[in-house]
Amino acid sequence: MENRMNVPEEYEPVLPGKVKDYVAKKKAAAETQGQTIWYECVDKPNFYAKNGHKSHKQDGVSAVDAVLTDPDNEGALVVSFEDNRLFVIQNGTMFPA
Repeated sequence: MENRMNVPEEYEPVLPGKVKDYVAKKKAAAETQGQTIWYECVDKPNFYAKNGHKSHKQDGVSAVDAVLTDPDNEGALVVSFEDNRLFVIQNGTMFPA
C-alpha cells in the first residue's frame, strides 16, 4: 500500500554500515542491561509510566502498588517528576539512589 506521494507505508531506512553497526551495538547493550526505568506521572504522584513522565490517564501507566509489588521490577529505577530524584526498587520499597 502506498500513500499519495507514492512512498510505501512501511519504510525501512537504508543505513550506512558504520551507523548500522552502532545501532546494533546500542540495542545489544540496552538488552544486556535490562534496566527498567519508571517515571512518576505529571498529574498524580502515585502513578508511574515506563516511557517518560505522562498523565495518569494515558496508556501504559500503573499504580504505585502494582509497580512496587511486581517481582520483575526488583532493582528498577524510579524518577520523580517535580525534582527528578532517583530511587531504586528493592523488596517492594523505593530507596534513594
